[in-house]
Amino acid sequence: MKSIEDLTIYFGKYLSNPEFEKFREENLINPTKYNSLDLFIRCRSSKMELCFTNEREIRESDAEKSSIGGKPIFTHFFIFPASEKSFEELPFATTFKDSLKEIEDKCGIPYDSKRINNVIFGNITRLFYHKGNLKIDFTIDMDKNKLTQIYVGQIKKEIIE
Repeated sequence: MKSIEDLTIYFGKYLSNPEFEKFREENLINPTKYNSLDLFIRCRSSKMELCFTNEREIRESDAEKSSIGGKPIFTHFFIFPASEKSFEELPFATTFKDSLKEIEDKCGIPYDSKRINNVIFGNITRLFYHKGNLKIDFTIDMDKNKLTQIYVGQIKKEIIE
């Protein structure tokens, strides 16, 4: 993959979309089967996660129905340090070696940020940006002062097919 756009073009598509299936077969290294309970596919080698939202959570007309049985829609993904080699370029030309200051220098002022220090997440800072119709969330380990995770998702979850 050259950039995140190679993946984001499939946002809003069903898991079973033939073009999206072909893309996954050609580009994902050692993926798990779709996990219908947690709504994701994890790439064991690169540690990248493709995440889905049940169509019934997206469709307003289905809001009162149980989400069980709805079809999965590709809406977001996570990139981890091991996934960096899968892309020629990450959002805003960041790298997983970047510090908090370097990310802010490359991306500008975030529309929101959160500092978290607890047992589950550790000492992290999350920076939130919009890029076109995408939400991009950078998670920085403050003890190591380096990027540990990138979340990329639709600003407004929608089905496009």
